[in-house]
Amino acid sequence: MSTFMRPLLSLPNELLHTIIEYIAYTPVFPGESRLIHKPELTRSSVNLLALSVVNRRLRRVCLPFLFARIRICNYNVEELDKNVVLFSRFTKILVIDLSPRFYTAKDEDISRALHQFEQLLYVELRYYGTALLRTLLAHPTVTSVLVSGLPDQSMHNEDLSKMVLRYHTPSESLHPDLARCLNHGMKLSCLEFYAPDHELLDTEFRSSTLPGLEEITIQLHDTDFPISFSWLSVLSSNHPTLNQLWLLDEESCYLNLHTPLFISSFEEKSVCQDLKRGFDVQRIGLRRAIGPSSQEWFVMAITLTATTATTSLIQMLALVASSFPRLETLTLNLDLHEATYDTIELVSVFTQFTSLRTVFLCDLYKRLKFEPGDSFENDRCMPPLQVDCTELGALYQCDETIIRAASKILQFTSLLATQFRNMDFFYFEDDMTSEDEKSLPHMHPGSGKRLYLRGMLPVRSSNRDVDAGFDLMKYPVCTNML
Repeated sequence: MSTFMRPLLSLPNELLHTIIEYIAYTPVFPGESRLIHKPELTRSSVNLLALSVVNRRLRRVCLPFLFARIRICNYNVEELDKNVVLFSRFTKILVIDLSPRFYTAKDEDISRALHQFEQLLYVELRYYGTALLRTLLAHPTVTSVLVSGLPDQSMHNEDLSKMVLRYHTPSESLHPDLARCLNHGMKLSCLEFYAPDHELLDTEFRSSTLPGLEEITIQLHDTDFPISFSWLSVLSSNHPTLNQLWLLDEESCYLNLHTPLFISSFEEKSVCQDLKRGFDVQRIGLRRAIGPSSQEWFVMAITLTATTATTSLIQMLALVASSFPRLETLTLNLDLHEATYDTIELVSVFTQFTSLRTVFLCDLYKRLKFEPGDSFENDRCMPPLQVDCTELGALYQCDETIIRAASKILQFTSLLATQFRNMDFFYFEDDMTSEDEKSLPHMHPGSGKRLYLRGMLPVRSSNRDVDAGFDLMKYPVCTNML
């Protein structure tokens, strides 16, 4: 037994439970949970899995955390029957993500297994049948069943108070059965519109009261007609729980022609400073100020995607920071950006953000400029990397190139974490092909390799250290593909 484990095992189970809870989970990667974004939806960390196989005592303490949340997919649906005894004792959150052909064949089998779950609280369904839904709504411990579609008509007169719907509006009008389901207790967490369907907000939804409405998402595709947002104040008054509005412009068409009032000052300044041509705004997240009767909305999230035009990222970040002082989430996609920046200079401009909690960085590594000959072995201030490739197979080999790239990302995020007392997480994605090898001295010319990094780096609130553990077992942070 290691010297580290002896004092740990001398503690009573209550203290062990508290310590293990601290290291037990890491958050899901953005987009993994399509229906909801609850803080409970986390996944077991690599550290928890390793600790659970040390001995029987630690295994018993770790089990409630290991199986608190499970995800049933097409490839592991048989595990539900095999491990139903464990799941029935410990599982509180269940995500069922089966394709139609799988859930049709397994609907009744899953329903029978779920009768044995004694701790189940939340369930998220991608597709579902009537038998499974009825089982969950009648389950004595389940409090919420999150779905993306209306139930079968045969259930519209039943008690639907446990159902929470993320509703996609049709192109013509509201589904006639929606009101009936709402009258029988179903809650509506989010409305999603595709332009120009948002006009329904000015007509059918304007005077409606939708129980539980928290979020509105509008996909901006129509470039001809600007959105007035005149409905927002009325909806805010009728829905005290409504607190988020998302504007998504993935094709960068709408926001290049129309400027919502929320970002008009930012757009004007970006034009004056000749920055607009270098970056497209592709996502805007608005949050309502605290207070159920508040009519104040502010920008709390923004996504900037670089174009082929060359403008300064440093200047753009400074403008974003001054324009949106309450910004909580910043996403940067630098795939088409060509300039490189001194690491310290880039960290310095980030210090102008005072409210950031989450930063998503796409293709950042190619933009970081390090001193010639700089090597990850010389990063004296760096915590040791924890990289585990044991279950990835030959296709996911970790070599010096991968370790170096991960180390540099960790170095940069560690510097940022010390500047932000509220920072919670860094997410990053970097994709480097052979075309990038000419500008990357650490990659061997002509190697024919493709380097892919994806990761989540949580920040420890106590000492502002960035967690150096890369979970390669479920999400390959680094992938070398021949």
